[in-house]
Amino acid sequence: MPWGGGILLTLISGWYYLLLNQYGSWPQVPEALKIGTNWGLMVIGVTFAWVKVAVIVGQLKQTRKDMTVLRLFKEVYTPQALTIIIPFVAAMVAVSAFLITREQTLYLVPALSILVGLTCIAYVNIFYVKELVVTGDWLLATGIITLFTAEIIHPLLVPIITFGLGFIAMYVANRILER
Repeated sequence: MPWGGGILLTLISGWYYLLLNQYGSWPQVPEALKIGTNWGLMVIGVTFAWVKVAVIVGQLKQTRKDMTVLRLFKEVYTPQALTIIIPFVAAMVAVSAFLITREQTLYLVPALSILVGLTCIAYVNIFYVKELVVTGDWLLATGIITLFTAEIIHPLLVPIITFGLGFIAMYVANRILER
């Protein structure tokens, strides 16, 4: 289920988009529906993360019998990887805080799309996963486009265009590159 993240993100954003179209704004959504949506999102998120880690570790165990979740984290978060991860995460936090405190949240997803796209492109040199170039380029391009068109695109369609389709593009690239 490597495409699952893109589809899941698309479905979640689509669900919120439908709720806002139906009720006009988040405060007007019935309380029971908001609670159910938030609990459902939490359960789906935790389940998806657990399944994703289990699948990755399971695939790695085919080549390394001693692979565990802890070992996976130790091998991914090496000093070399952290020199790229930490500055990008710091930039994401800083840009998010800046946009939120300036009440410019309309630009939050496009800005994060650009930063995550650049992070994916930088990761290629560490992890040698070619699909990250496709995802990174997609996130960078759609982030720039949605940044300049944020006022005319519904905010809940932006995560679908950027991250949802970007993760699906990663799956498609993986399938093409496997041949």
